[in-house]
Amino acid sequence: MIAFRGKGDNSTLTAASLAITPHASTVAGDLMLAVVTVRTGNSLDNAITPPGGWSLIDGGYDAGTPGVRCNTYRKTAGSSEGAASFSFGTSNEACGSILSYSGVNTSSPVHVSAVDVQVAGSTARSTPSISVSESGCWVVSYFADRSGSTWTGPDTERSEVRVPATSASQVVCDSAAAVAAGSVSRSATASASTSVAVNGIIALRPAAAPGAVPPPPGLPRSLRTLLTR
Repeated sequence: MIAFRGKGDNSTLTAASLAITPHASTVAGDLMLAVVTVRTGNSLDNAITPPGGWSLIDGGYDAGTPGVRCNTYRKTAGSSEGAASFSFGTSNEACGSILSYSGVNTSSPVHVSAVDVQVAGSTARSTPSISVSESGCWVVSYFADRSGSTWTGPDTERSEVRVPATSASQVVCDSAAAVAAGSVSRSATASASTSVAVNGIIALRPAAAPGAVPPPPGLPRSLRTLLTR
């Protein structure tokens, strides 16, 4: 069963990197999920480079003037986790969070994910829809923009962070429980309207029960359910 451990977050006004320290309750074997947002140049992307051991899940870039990039990364926690430093192609405003979860499948933690960029001015933000076909998955949603908004997010809000000069912000929420199989999407409301935003959603796969043998991939959902009972 998946459970939320805690979060660490940080922001910087103008820098070439952002260091984020995981929550002190993080233990070996937990999944660490990083969400990092950085402003970009006028119609120019700003690449994010994660530290060693972190794998990219998804990312989106909205080419505004200026724009914003938001990427998500994952790592299985070791016995001692210090600050993780994410580097940028050029110095700019940035903010980010690391969320720690127990009970996540460490060999294949992400069941499905999707990300979209928003190019129409609005305070309404929506993720793409994903199809959840496995039992026990938690859904994590994240929303980022260049406005320094405050947020009203879906589900349970886990982290909200913005740059001190209110030039970029993000919010990360999760379902706090397993979601039903089917099509899943999430929406949030920002305090400021902007046409530069990135919205994403991730379904985390739970660890197999002790002694359980997971069914082979490609089986119909009905057979997978029977085999995992």
